[in-house]
Amino acid sequence: MAKVSATLWDTYIVAPKEERSGVGKAITLGAIAVEECEVLSGVQSYAIGGTPADAVLLGMDYLLPRDPDIVLSGINLGPNLGIEDYLDSGTLGAALEASIHGIPSVAASLCISKSDKLKGEYDLQRAELLLRALFRVMDSENHLAQGQIVAVNIPHPVFLGVSPCSISPRAMRKVHDKVGEGYAMKSWEMSLYGEGEPGTDIHAVVRERKASICVTTLELKSRYDLASSLSERLKLEASDKP
Repeated sequence: MAKVSATLWDTYIVAPKEERSGVGKAITLGAIAVEECEVLSGVQSYAIGGTPADAVLLGMDYLLPRDPDIVLSGINLGPNLGIEDYLDSGTLGAALEASIHGIPSVAASLCISKSDKLKGEYDLQRAELLLRALFRVMDSENHLAQGQIVAVNIPHPVFLGVSPCSISPRAMRKVHDKVGEGYAMKSWEMSLYGEGEPGTDIHAVVRERKASICVTTLELKSRYDLASSLSERLKLEASDKP
């Protein structure tokens, strides 16, 4: 991501020192070590001992000269498809943290299996091509809306274009195996996702072999009917007392 963005924008890197998969938007409650490092020539970089969300907060509050215009998270080596990944992923966690603070973000993931990742059997060239085009469109056509999250999942190795879509609401079941007296997460393979409903990110990547582009914002709309009913019930309970 930094390699691509540095050709277009002033770029800074603030990222966890170690992989933090599955932490979502968690933040660290204790001390967080920060060290300056060299990742890409000419790009000021910091490795932190915290989570992706910590990286966003520390970057905004202490490490960058000003708040970023956009936060880029990834490229994650593995899929982040559907609502469960959206909420569990550290890659998306950084984007969610940025959104809370009104900063637009891009969270990009390359949809490879864990086994391919461990064997190093993947190619980032097409992902870089897609991201470069995406960044140019976002920059030139003013698609940097406040708090907007652009979640991108890129199929691999076959990539047949892009598809605007929604995040699949599919809930995943039986993702753990019995291990001894407990349970452990299964090896994360694309087969866990199924094919998904048309119009969703899972369907775009698995069936259409297209990169899914899901644009979302954190609009947590409240409903008041339960609270209103509770208020009325409390009045009745109070009136029934002698």
